[in-house]
Amino acid sequence: MNEGDGRPVHVFAAMVADLFHYGHVNFLRQARALGDHLTVGLVSDRRAAGYKRRPVMTFAERRAVLEACRYVDAVIELDENVTDAFMRAHGFDIRAYGVADDHEEARNFATLWKDMDRGYFRRVDYSPDISTTAIIGRILDRRELWPERPEE
Repeated sequence: MNEGDGRPVHVFAAMVADLFHYGHVNFLRQARALGDHLTVGLVSDRRAAGYKRRPVMTFAERRAVLEACRYVDAVIELDENVTDAFMRAHGFDIRAYGVADDHEEARNFATLWKDMDRGYFRRVDYSPDISTTAIIGRILDRRELWPERPEE
């Protein structure tokens, strides 16, 4: 690891970044503060659909938003598990991992913590009052406010 030896510290964070919101910005700000360079592994549409849901925004749209964020230095497509070998191959020193206070996220973090070299990990807290899922819920709850669209 580069921490303390004068070389730049390279941080990696994986995310879907769908419907980009201030919780994402808070996560990226905290991740970037851990080092000198932040690379985001943008989860592919296929991979996101396999464990979460299919993103609303396309991969290209999500990538463009991340590339415009001041805290992000580089974006790579992530379609694989992040392992110690992945971290070494890309020269990453730290993996920022967002953990919510819910049990599922804590369990996911515990599994990753067990399976990877603990020296890589830095826990970054989620913003508890916002999520992409909550935004989607708000949209669905308010759909009666939208004007009717004529059939095409």
